Amino acid sequence: MQFFGRLVNTLNSVSNLFSNPFRVKEVAVADYSSSNRVREEGQLILFQNTLHRTWDCVLVNPRNSKSGFRLQAFACGPLAHPPTAR
Repeated sequence: MQFFGRLVNTLNSVSNLFSNPFRVKEVAVADYSSSNRVREEGQLILFQNTLHRTWDCVLVNPRNSKSGFRLQAFACGPLAHPPTAR
């Protein structure tokens, strides 16, 4: 019985991994050409997409500056401000 419980937990974890929109995702930096580049620190860039009201934090690939990894996506309301560092 424990085996089936662990199997179900594993399957739930795997399905959550693939359905979570906030996981790390490889992206092309060119995909953000229509977004505002709000802040840049080293290889980290914070983009604001005003049309979709989202904020994306992208880590630029040090070996290929045309690609990167989206670390987080924030959906914001119409009067939202950028996420603050803690």
